[in-house]
Amino acid sequence: RIVSKVALPKKKIVPKLSNIQGWLSGASLSGEVDADTLGTVAIVAHYDSFGVAPGLAHGGDSNGSGVAALLEIARLFSGLYGSDDAKAPYNIVFVLSAAGHINYSGSREWLANSDVQLLDSIEFALCIDSIGMGDKVFMHLSKPRKSKAIKKVLNAFSVAAKRVGVDFETVHKKINLVEP
Repeated sequence: RIVSKVALPKKKIVPKLSNIQGWLSGASLSGEVDADTLGTVAIVAHYDSFGVAPGLAHGGDSNGSGVAALLEIARLFSGLYGSDDAKAPYNIVFVLSAAGHINYSGSREWLANSDVQLLDSIEFALCIDSIGMGDKVFMHLSKPRKSKAIKKVLNAFSVAAKRVGVDFETVHKKINLVEP
C-alpha cells in the first residue's frame, strides 16, 4: 500500500530555453565573401551543468569544459576570420544550447527554429561535451568520413591529440533527430 499526503499533483514547469548563437562568414577560394553559397561548420556545446537526476550532473565537466572549448575556438577563429586572406571557404556557426541533460531540449529547439537554408548548408557538426574527464577523447560522427575535408579535419584532431599525449578515437554513430 502506498500513501501520499499530496492532495493534488503539481504541474511541472518547463523552463524557458535560451540558446546562444554566433556566426563567422567564410570566403570562397577566390577571396569573395559569399556566405550564402558556402558550406557551414557547426560547433555546438550545451551550457547547463545540472541534471534532473543528480547522478547525471558532473559539475564543471558537464559541460563547462565543452563551453570553455567552444569559446576558445570561437576566439581563435574570430581572429583568423578578421582578415579576408585568412578566411576559410566555410562559414562557422557557434551554438551554446540549453537543457543538455533534459534530452538535449535546447539543441532540439535550435534545430526546430533555425533557418532551413542554414541547416541544409551544414557539412560538419562538432558537438563538444564533457572533455575534461578521462584520458581519452571520443569523436562521434553521424556520417562516415568520406569527404576529403572531413578526413583532413579528423587527421588534424588526431595529430593534435597525439602531440599532447591524448588517445583520440572516432566512433561512427548515425544520429536520428526524430527519435525522442
